[in-house]
Amino acid sequence: MKSEIANYYHWFYEPDNVSVRISQELRERIFTISLKKAKTMTNLSKITRLSKQTLFNQMYGKSMNVKGLKKLLLFSEIQLTEVYGNIEEMGWNKFKLPIKLDIEESAIVFAAILGDGSNTTRVMYKNKDPALLNKVEKSFKDWLGEAIVDKRVSFTGIPYINFPRITGRILNFVGIPSGKQMISDPGIPKIVKSAEKNVKRAFIQQFFDDEGWPEPDQMKVAASQCADVTKILN
Repeated sequence: MKSEIANYYHWFYEPDNVSVRISQELRERIFTISLKKAKTMTNLSKITRLSKQTLFNQMYGKSMNVKGLKKLLLFSEIQLTEVYGNIEEMGWNKFKLPIKLDIEESAIVFAAILGDGSNTTRVMYKNKDPALLNKVEKSFKDWLGEAIVDKRVSFTGIPYINFPRITGRILNFVGIPSGKQMISDPGIPKIVKSAEKNVKRAFIQQFFDDEGWPEPDQMKVAASQCADVTKILN
């Protein structure tokens, strides 16, 4: 179930309208089975409630989305997980699917967004330190594969990275809600809490790099995150 903590984010968790491109081999297998069962494209259209034009587009690899692929897999009795190894693109990105959630690279991205990033209408990470920007970008690409990131500079001169939309859905999946962090108080994702020590270490290191500071006089280090306490003070 989606509500359970899992170690992977799967392609079939994505919204119905997200585009997906699969291999020719899998397309041929799906339509060979489907047309054998349905007899005609007209019958297949009626059964799946996908228009004939949509089905022809899917069969010839012109376009396909998550909704259409799910329907065809269900009808052809092919398991959703059998698609792995045949997905060439998801939403114009070449992700490593399924997406593993409890590794160092994912922990670094989670911590970066919780620290100096945001998960609102756009998922982004902002930092003046080129080394940290490069670290987060590399971790993101090592984690997801050939994902497209948009690098920009704010009007105040601070460089930042915009991540693809799937990033926000992954954040929601692991318990980091959309919205301003100072209001939502997301806490540490459970997937990180239950991960191996090296993953926890990577999360703590990244969050400290973004939000921490040393206190040598007291022989300790500290970190903080802003929170909206208006209701408490009123």
